[in-house]
Amino acid sequence: MRYLNLIACILFVATSCSSDDDLQIDQKLQGEWVKSSTDNNVVELDLISFKSDGSYFSSREGFDATSGSSIGFLYQEAGNYSSANDRLDLNIRSYRTSGDGSFKPATELQDVATGNPSFTYQLTVIGELILTPICEPNQDCSGAIIYQRRITNDI
Repeated sequence: MRYLNLIACILFVATSCSSDDDLQIDQKLQGEWVKSSTDNNVVELDLISFKSDGSYFSSREGFDATSGSSIGFLYQEAGNYSSANDRLDLNIRSYRTSGDGSFKPATELQDVATGNPSFTYQLTVIGELILTPICEPNQDCSGAIIYQRRITNDI
């Protein structure tokens, strides 16, 4: 009987330590966020999409400012995220880039090893997501990045 109790305890501990249980996600982050800018007749659209299962996708796509047609991607990234206490942690599974700073078709992007960044975040009442990188000492980091919530008209 003692062995049955021991086996039951081991099974209970093994099944109750799922990493999915530890996943913390701020539901207000879920959805698509965009940032755009124009440079040399190219509209650059940064997209980040947070899903309810803890995964995310991010990319920067370029569009011809005159015709509106896509000229390719600068990067695409996918992974998982967690958020708690205004901190966002990204676990990048795949980071693909053009490698030379130009926009290329997605099929021509190259896999690159990268770190797993963390940010503080703020959600504003006007639908903005402000991400500020958390930097290590002596690390060169960019300033805050401001995204707008993307509204879709799914009917």
